[in-house]
Amino acid sequence: MPGAGAGVEGVVGAVGVEVPGVLGSGPGLDGMVCAEIDDVGRPSGVSDCRSPEHPASHPASPAARATAKQPVGARIRQRARHAGSRSRFRCMPSEYDRPDGRIAAMMGIMDAGGQPSQWALRPAQPDDLDAIVELRATVMRPDLERLGRFDETRVRQRLRDSFAPEHTWVIEVEDDFVGCIALRPEDGGPWLEHFYVDPRIQGRGLGSAVLESVLARTDADGRRVRVNVLQGSDARRLYERHGFVEQSQDPIDIWMAREPGGTMSDLVARLRAAGCVYAEEEAAILLEAAGGAAAGDLEALVARRVAGEPLEHVVGWAEFCGLRVGVADGVFVPRRRTEQLVELAAASAPEAKVVVDLCCGSGALGMAFRARVPVDELHAADVDPVAVACARRNLGLEMVPDTRSSARSSATVGAAQVHQGDLFEALPGELRGRVDVLLANTPYVPSDEIDFLPGEARDHEPRVTLDGGKDGLDVARRVVDGAGEWLAPGGWVFIEASDHQAAKLRAHMVGCGLRAVVDESVVAGQRPEER
Repeated sequence: MPGAGAGVEGVVGAVGVEVPGVLGSGPGLDGMVCAEIDDVGRPSGVSDCRSPEHPASHPASPAARATAKQPVGARIRQRARHAGSRSRFRCMPSEYDRPDGRIAAMMGIMDAGGQPSQWALRPAQPDDLDAIVELRATVMRPDLERLGRFDETRVRQRLRDSFAPEHTWVIEVEDDFVGCIALRPEDGGPWLEHFYVDPRIQGRGLGSAVLESVLARTDADGRRVRVNVLQGSDARRLYERHGFVEQSQDPIDIWMAREPGGTMSDLVARLRAAGCVYAEEEAAILLEAAGGAAAGDLEALVARRVAGEPLEHVVGWAEFCGLRVGVADGVFVPRRRTEQLVELAAASAPEAKVVVDLCCGSGALGMAFRARVPVDELHAADVDPVAVACARRNLGLEMVPDTRSSARSSATVGAAQVHQGDLFEALPGELRGRVDVLLANTPYVPSDEIDFLPGEARDHEPRVTLDGGKDGLDVARRVVDGAGEWLAPGGWVFIEASDHQAAKLRAHMVGCGLRAVVDESVVAGQRPEER
């Protein structure tokens, strides 16, 4: 592990970091560096806040607050627009301004009363050490305990041994200490380290705003930045959103690096212009997919995405239930909403031994169910030979959970078989009356609504995976009609439908002799124990 102060602890919490990291050496902007923010919270330039023309230089006209960022999912962050049309600025100290003390910056973090608060970066002083040490212990504890590496004394002493106030900045909100960040110089680029934010205000965009400010300065200086994070830490996503790409890893740590020159911001701008709603997240995934490859390889991936190909086809995988599922061109991409079906099935039948995944596509549902329940037999079937080949690759390999999430480890008990054919016709006859769980992600888009689907689905996924007939339930009804013959007594069938189709599908299950319930968009039917 490189450099003094680097340790196996890695990154913890939402933004807590312990890694091998100064905000600049050599010629640079005088005073403070300001990352200008546009109306949707994106950095749009860098300028000198001390310029008489700069809005932040006028006490009567302070910079407006940056937009708030509220997390709404594992990969999705939503930016709320700030009322008004003024530009917004986030400020950070240049190394040449260190003796001047505090520099205020505005952002959309809310105080207890729901009002925007100010945050500031000021140079650390030796007497800040105790507060930083205790914050480190608090922030790092959950992940270190998860990894079995927490030690009350060691977690504090490691920071005491490596603390360098000349390379460290304290984060304050309305004069209160809430965190810290450091960049330690080293050949090959500085290491970002000691990045901790008080857990009470994590998740409100403060860590991201501070990181953006620091990276704006290192970009201006043309410097590469390195960091390492703990395996399973949520902080990995924060760094990926800001252009960091994995370089290597071991069972405890993941080492990442970010190249200067605006690659991330340029990529985000291209994706957003192409209509990608979650451009930051997609940019991070594309950068990771390109890895250390040549720039031309990244360009090829971006060009495919900008042309409208599904991101999952471009990078070759989809995230589903905490797993990375291989997805080939021409194969249906598993949707995140379908995770509900898997979770409901696993909760309803935790002792299932024989499981069937019909209309399996990539095999994602079977993979995810087997990751939760140690089944004896898993059978998947699809009419499309391309999908069958993809499912065989996925189910034939040991399932590895996505290290970017905290999903549990996959179970690999029992054999898996993938069959080609139309629904039950593809299954071996000996399964009749033995199936404990039948998973079916059937197509349910009405035929006359296919043309209204997004282009990446309409143009790049097989119509057979989307078209559910006149009312969208043709294939689902066929599954229900045959389920009773194949289910074991007490066995379950789970089918996804749209919200307005669910009641109709439930009624069909009841008509076929199944006990049926609706859980949001999932319809579940159970064969009675006795007929």
